Amino acid sequence: MRQEHSHALYQGLVAGVIGYAVVALFFMVVNLVEGRPAPREVAMRQEHSHALYQGLVAGVIGYAVVALFFMVVNLVAGRPALFTADVLGLALFYGVADAGARAIEPGPVLAYNGAHLLVFLLLGLAASWLVFLSERGPQFWYIGLVIFIFILFHMFGAFLLVTEPIRAAISSWSILGASLAADLAMAAYFLATHPQLRAELARTDA
Repeated sequence: MRQEHSHALYQGLVAGVIGYAVVALFFMVVNLVEGRPAPREVAMRQEHSHALYQGLVAGVIGYAVVALFFMVVNLVAGRPALFTADVLGLALFYGVADAGARAIEPGPVLAYNGAHLLVFLLLGLAASWLVFLSERGPQFWYIGLVIFIFILFHMFGAFLLVTEPIRAAISSWSILGASLAADLAMAAYFLATHPQLRAELARTDA
């Protein structure tokens, strides 16, 4: 009975997230087609608020890319789509290094995804702040790039260290691939929303 209730809770949460994503994407597409920017509150019209908004969006993008990457990897390997989230949740929050053959439960999955989303929101805010600085002059661009690479390098190393006990279930190449995919997606978002940054990069390449 407990497993049935957990499964029903999990399905309800997944359905809610799907509905939220569909509605959000629908209105974003409508706004873009009508020539309006992505929706944001009036208070976010100032530069700092706009940077905060973009940092949060970039964090969600990075989180979604990593989640989808591991889901695809798991499905290709013949495992449940949420296998990685379940294993990481068990290892990080329940102290279980060997999940073995067991059914996916919502507790570890939700715990890991909550922490995962929080980390990427913080990373997105840091990246947005660095982009904000880089638009103030070329010297800030190089400083921001160095700081961003420094942060990414240490976050990747920390993740490898944390996942060492479950390396048999999650390979290093998949971690690296997911990280690179998220970085590229976040960078593409910032370039798309910052024409001044694109112009600065074009002048640098020239």
